Amino acid sequence: MHIRNVLVCGATGQLGTHITNGLLDSPEDFNVSILVRETGLQDPSKQAVVTVLQSRGAKVVFVPDISFTLEGLTESLQGFDCVISTVGTPSVESQYIILEAAQRAGVQRFIPSSWGFDFDKLPRDVHPVWDAKRKFHQTLLDSGMDYTIICLGVLYESFFTPFFGFDLQRRQVLTRGDLDAKFAVTSYSDIASWLPKMLLDPACRNAHVNVCSQIVSFREAVQCFEEASGSPFDVDIKSCSLPGRCGQADCWCGFSECILYIISHGGAMIDNAWNVARGERATSMREFAERAVTRRLPALTYLAISGEKTLHSPSHTRLARSRNAIMVESVLSDDFPWPVLSADCG
Repeated sequence: MHIRNVLVCGATGQLGTHITNGLLDSPEDFNVSILVRETGLQDPSKQAVVTVLQSRGAKVVFVPDISFTLEGLTESLQGFDCVISTVGTPSVESQYIILEAAQRAGVQRFIPSSWGFDFDKLPRDVHPVWDAKRKFHQTLLDSGMDYTIICLGVLYESFFTPFFGFDLQRRQVLTRGDLDAKFAVTSYSDIASWLPKMLLDPACRNAHVNVCSQIVSFREAVQCFEEASGSPFDVDIKSCSLPGRCGQADCWCGFSECILYIISHGGAMIDNAWNVARGERATSMREFAERAVTRRLPALTYLAISGEKTLHSPSHTRLARSRNAIMVESVLSDDFPWPVLSADCG
């Protein structure tokens, strides 16, 4: 089975933009298209991302809201070999109709929006986000379509932010968990460069594929940031437990606490990483830290892990809206986009 015509869903998001660029940069000469909904183009920052990706050679499959139906999507997905979903957490449910349309259109492979822990190995009812992704994974397996489910731990650019207690500007780490707990971290740029090769690797067909840039601990990460910045960090790491509100329907409620809890209990480790076995280059924690502290970061509002502010606070909403604008500046470069928070993490 040869994959040549690839469609990316969620290409205007942080991870989706990197994935699309990785496909466009691949020497394998993929025909790359991005699925763009009418509602998405109402956001000027997303419009800007689409324009940049088009200028790089991506074709746009535009879907009016009225055509975001099984019949409309089936027509739009004709001729594609693979659909890659990078839709954000609030849009995970949209994958069901895309999957069914892909089946009807004769798409060969579907890569779901996982991009985090191995959800199938996590306890159930820890958080509704992971339960929803686990449920979709089972639907995908039952569909009979070829698939690749990618597990990568947490993403550097999303995890080492104030949302998880890492305030690089103030040289402060105020978070929860075990200082020496090991966890897998992966960079946007690494997964973007690996994915085109994974599409052509027979071992990645109908498989859960583990990847990671490095295995680190909180202590090792802080040490890298301190060495890169030349100044000590004020570190306060408290014990971590699952908050009772994780069972609520709000996809962001208790999200950071659950991520930290899983890390503290070994749930974010990656074994048998595909990229390690192949000798692929990966971004080290030290390299990431050096680039992070030397980059001029946007002013970030600290989001307390205790939940004193929520993701729906006005200040956070403004910052969240600005993240794609920040990303557009780096879409053609090797700089890191610095989100305030990300649906791609976990």
